[in-house]
Amino acid sequence: MATANAHDEITQALADLRDSMSHRAEISCLGPEIERAVAAGASWDQVVTAIGREQDEAWEQLRHDVRSAILRNASSSDALPEAQAMELAVAETKAVRKEHARERSRRSRRSGSSL
Repeated sequence: MATANAHDEITQALADLRDSMSHRAEISCLGPEIERAVAAGASWDQVVTAIGREQDEAWEQLRHDVRSAILRNASSSDALPEAQAMELAVAETKAVRKEHARERSRRSRRSGSSL
């Protein structure tokens, strides 16, 4: 039953994100809605689909906000020094970008092989 509830929470968060996007031109204003969707378990693919943007475009517009959020979270935690938190954030960002590149490559190969 928990899976159904989690799915419902993701679905609702993405619906709220789509609705918010329909009222705003800039995705940088959607930080709280995006954070809620991700916290509910939505993937980056689901988020960018909900806001009607390409992954690269969305990342380019949101990366400064994401970095600021990471810095705020790191600053509020005494458990991890800021420098280590930033190193961790940079490593995670690089890993996400690498995964996105692999996914684009897979999609490109699939679309090329269907010709």
